Amino acid sequence: DLLRAIKKAPAEVGNYVKLAQHYMADKKFEQALTKFREAVQVSGDPNVRELMEDCELDILRHNVAKAKELDALTLRFEGIDPEAVKTDRAKLAAYEQAKPDAEGTKAP
Repeated sequence: DLLRAIKKAPAEVGNYVKLAQHYMADKKFEQALTKFREAVQVSGDPNVRELMEDCELDILRHNVAKAKELDALTLRFEGIDPEAVKTDRAKLAAYEQAKPDAEGTKAP
């Protein structure tokens, strides 16, 4: 197994990457990130660093999706239509874009 392979050959970066990718496939994002970080420490390889950064982005995407899901569940629980909230958010954003700032100029 990959954990055993890492213990036997700690300088072999490929084992860290394979294990991290396995964790990613299982949606064990924090464990994957830990292994990618270890791989970067072992190798310093910019390609491995890029894989680690991709993992960090996947974690952010996952967390945002989860927050949106929980937000929608909370809204439904409160009896508020999530689609109406999206519309209200868009209206508010448009209003804030058009509203003059303290100096009398429109926001960029």
